[in-house]
Amino acid sequence: MFIFYGWVRRIRSKVPVALLGLLLFALNVNTVYTYVLIGKPYRNWAPVYQKLPRLVEQQDIHHAVVFVPRHRGAPIGDYPFQSLQDADIVYFKLGPSKIWRLTNSNWRSVYDKYFKGRSAYIYEGGRLIPQ
Repeated sequence: MFIFYGWVRRIRSKVPVALLGLLLFALNVNTVYTYVLIGKPYRNWAPVYQKLPRLVEQQDIHHAVVFVPRHRGAPIGDYPFQSLQDADIVYFKLGPSKIWRLTNSNWRSVYDKYFKGRSAYIYEGGRLIPQ
């Protein structure tokens, strides 16, 4: 791009400027296309993101909290898009979090504090285990 820009600066007509704009536009389109083409399959590559929502749907689970231990993340359910009281499915990652300064390793204490009255499940080994 810098070499092309240096070449464009030496030419004294408006054609190179239009050519530079066209080139920048093509570069942006290529970036978006490449992201969609390559990035889409890997966006949710972890099994917990792919399998867990499908398992919840297949087992027709409602008004529940699903605890996800020993994993770096959890899918986003109805919460935070709906209030905790109105959310149908809530996914909760267990374990320490340096960012949030949480040490929630015991699912029972988290359940008693935030999710009383909901069905509780733990996602382990690719299965949903009712508690």
